Amino acid sequence: MRLLLLLKVAAALSSGALPPSAVYKPTQTADRALSWLAALGVFAKLVKRRPAAAVVAGLLTQPLAAGITRDLLRAPSLAEPAALLPDANSRIVSTKPLEGVRVITYEGRGAVTIHASHGFGSTSESFQDLLEALSVQSNVASVIAHDHPGFGLTKRPLQRHKYMLGGDVALALTRNASSVVYVGHSMGAVSATDAAVRAAESGKRTALVLIAPAVVAGRSVPPLVPRRRSVIARAVGAVTRLVVTRWPFRILVRRLVLAKDFWPRGLGATYGERARQDTDQLNAYARRYARAAGVVGWERGLLAFCAARLEQVLNALLTGDSIEARLSNALASSSTPLDRVLVVNGIDDPLVPVANARRLVENLRTSAPAASVDLVEVEGAGHCPHEEGDLSQEIGAFIKTI
Repeated sequence: MRLLLLLKVAAALSSGALPPSAVYKPTQTADRALSWLAALGVFAKLVKRRPAAAVVAGLLTQPLAAGITRDLLRAPSLAEPAALLPDANSRIVSTKPLEGVRVITYEGRGAVTIHASHGFGSTSESFQDLLEALSVQSNVASVIAHDHPGFGLTKRPLQRHKYMLGGDVALALTRNASSVVYVGHSMGAVSATDAAVRAAESGKRTALVLIAPAVVAGRSVPPLVPRRRSVIARAVGAVTRLVVTRWPFRILVRRLVLAKDFWPRGLGATYGERARQDTDQLNAYARRYARAAGVVGWERGLLAFCAARLEQVLNALLTGDSIEARLSNALASSSTPLDRVLVVNGIDDPLVPVANARRLVENLRTSAPAASVDLVEVEGAGHCPHEEGDLSQEIGAFIKTI
């Protein structure tokens, strides 16, 4: 009963029924004292009968209670995305089908449009330095990047389908362009590939740049199957979203992400050794990543995206849908104007090994021998070579061939 009461109080606090500033004035000592009081209060009877067992139970319960006191009673100050835009190149687009999408844009004077899709946990600011460098090329018309729903400064939608990973936003942002190069990093490689294939199928001239692509390459390209939705995958996704977006999971995510050294340590673990030693650059990118945690509903959006992604992965396994097969088919088809792919991978990438990039390139070359599929391996780079160094020359040279 006491545990149930504690959970009910936490739910009331997380829903805003009690104003945090009126309930609790936090200090580190008070955090610990109050969380231990809450933990031992649940096991009050056990304290009287078996004190040692109560202490063990308190040790197990205290982290959750600390999460409630620290993260619910002392919730950080949150704002709408428009209030957190860092510069004039960023804006919020709210015209259908884009509702509250944060976009970064640099204008050029050429004819080729570049669109970039970021990876998991990242934002469009991951590409900012690269896009600014590419925008001065004579053949570039504009460079665009957006924050995928669930990340960055894009508004967190309520509809489940808007968290699905795909090329819808990229296609909407480039619908008026005659020639587009889609760039995708890690998870964003799936979005970029989907956008490039669909744009090419509509007759638009496209090319593709994949940076550390989170596209698992098989020993050979799987057969292309008609795209369809699995009822089982949809049900699992709906149930997962219903469960993981509740307050206990939001507490865990908040405690993890808001830790002072979360982003510097997390990025440092994915960078190569050379970039890891440049603490100024590492901390600069960490601040860009951390900006998203100031947006209203950021934890719910992140968890909703994870549930949607689980549904998509399960759907692919159950139906045989493969983004690699779709790209291979588009490259091999004479009716789709997509015939150039550049894959970039850090040799020291701990998340997407360079061996996966080599296998992907080999598969695409085998299935589409007439297409141009190139691989650039960046010495000393980890999972984010576009952040760790300057890729504008390699990607710029590729764009000039479009």
